[in-house]
Amino acid sequence: MNRILMVAAPLMLLMTLAGCGSTTVLLANFNAEPLGGPPAFAQATGTVETRSAAGSVLVSNPSGSSTKWAQISHPTRPSRQTMLRARFDSFHGTGKYSLLVAVFFPSGTGAVTLQLEPPEFLHLDFMPQNNVRINDNNADRVGTFPRDQSFVVSIQVDTTASPPKATISLLGGSGASGSRDVTLPSLATQFGAVRLWMGFQWTGSFFFDDLLVTRSN
Repeated sequence: MNRILMVAAPLMLLMTLAGCGSTTVLLANFNAEPLGGPPAFAQATGTVETRSAAGSVLVSNPSGSSTKWAQISHPTRPSRQTMLRARFDSFHGTGKYSLLVAVFFPSGTGAVTLQLEPPEFLHLDFMPQNNVRINDNNADRVGTFPRDQSFVVSIQVDTTASPPKATISLLGGSGASGSRDVTLPSLATQFGAVRLWMGFQWTGSFFFDDLLVTRSN
């Protein structure tokens, strides 16, 4: 449990800082929801939809954590992706966005994907080698992250720039580090959703909580 909870304080601080001078466009957390059921469609800000395929997307409390997390499990391969897609409360247009999410990857879990949509314009794979592959390019990897303890993923998206850009950072926990600036396609100006999923060729489960996106005022 301590490895889950140790990231809570820095995450809450980051969420507070992200909220200063900004508008929350997405906030998905699961503390008010019953254990063992799917995440609710209506979240604090925005909505979520899930697709279980051969796996499941359920509210859980890993290792007896006092807080509830979403757990995505994908036990069978090959099979369609098991995913949760979180949408903004509305379309907010060109701007500067900050994404924060706490994640927990147990040992043995295969590649986990976080992508920004719609349509997809940034695709991050958290690989078995404990680094992050960017846009399916095996030669383009960043950072390092731990297994069996939580850490924070931060993505700063600026669609006011020409071309749009993002800064990807791994924060908090023991062993989470690394940052990379990425040039984005013009599709990034349509940013309005975040998808977390596990693909057909991988198996395992992972957890995430406090998925927050804010837009600078």
